[in-house]
Amino acid sequence: MPPKKSKPKQKITAPALKQKFDDTSAGTIIITAPDASVLYVNKKIQEKTGFSPGEVIGKKPGQLWGGNMPKEFYQNMWQTIGRQKQPFIGWVKNKKKDGTIYSDLLHIAPILNKAGEIKFFIEIDISNALDLSKSANFDHEFISQFEKQKTDDSAIGFFLHLFSLSSPLGTDDFPSSQTQKTDSLLEQFLQKILVEPTQTQYRDRLEDSELIHSAQLNSLRFDKLYQKYYVHIKQYFFKRANPAFVEDLAQETFLQAFKYLPRFTVSNASYLTYLLRIAHNVLASHYRSAAHAPQVQDLDLAENIPATPIDEAKIWDIEKLWNAIHTMSGIKQKILILKYQQDKLTKDIALAVGKSENAVKLILSRARKKLRRALVVSK
Repeated sequence: MPPKKSKPKQKITAPALKQKFDDTSAGTIIITAPDASVLYVNKKIQEKTGFSPGEVIGKKPGQLWGGNMPKEFYQNMWQTIGRQKQPFIGWVKNKKKDGTIYSDLLHIAPILNKAGEIKFFIEIDISNALDLSKSANFDHEFISQFEKQKTDDSAIGFFLHLFSLSSPLGTDDFPSSQTQKTDSLLEQFLQKILVEPTQTQYRDRLEDSELIHSAQLNSLRFDKLYQKYYVHIKQYFFKRANPAFVEDLAQETFLQAFKYLPRFTVSNASYLTYLLRIAHNVLASHYRSAAHAPQVQDLDLAENIPATPIDEAKIWDIEKLWNAIHTMSGIKQKILILKYQQDKLTKDIALAVGKSENAVKLILSRARKKLRRALVVSK
């Protein structure tokens, strides 16, 4: 009988290969931009440092677990990987998220394009998967592979071999364009398989981080976050509240977010997640009143009502809010100040001004509408 033909090796998809890198237990992989900000890291980093991938992406290792060595150590490291464009191996003391100091053997190498420019730095740690007899051999292989940036096939093969992975991905899997003629195949491999999908995954959070930082420097810029997420917040309320109250609930959500903007710190979640938490609390407060208890027909109706489009030209400038409040007279001004400057509950405001809770809510609604008109006119 003729010998059986071996089945061709099934081609692994790029997302599947990334998932293997994400989940590998062999060790940690960190890819950074030339400025050391992290572009990709796998899940093993949390076991090693206590920081999750979401906490690491976009940050610099020195901001999280590094910076515990003498200045001369880092000068030597950057001289080696930055100016000399050579791999670096060295022991370092790092600090976990819980404050624990631990020793780490760094293996860092620059990833160059064909023009010899640094595109990425890569740090690999598989020390826990190696016994002492193999550790020295790995150091030698690492230096040998990256000191002269060997052939692309060799570099990718070495990288895959370290994590017991294999991939039939070939040159056809990488898009060819004018901008990539200077890119090495290894650089394209890292960019397509690991960096690009990660940046896409965290794009909203990274963009939010920039917008938040900008707004904290100049509160006038909060309107960028307002414009980006206003429709999302209105949709949240349309699905959960009587449509008659949606506008007021959405405005209150952003007023609360604006109030706490100076103290806000970027976390794993996008700013939308933070806004939705506020929206949830606003809605819960709204429903504490029996008069606003949700009715089944209201919820069913809301599911079929789309969020109304926003006229961007009429979005009010929140920086002028407090000035506008102080131009209002009498009870409206007092209630707005108690609500948004002193953070009082509706029932406490009602006691302070001698009104019922429903009356306070009605005055707040009218005052907010008047504020919006005033702020639009002042633009």
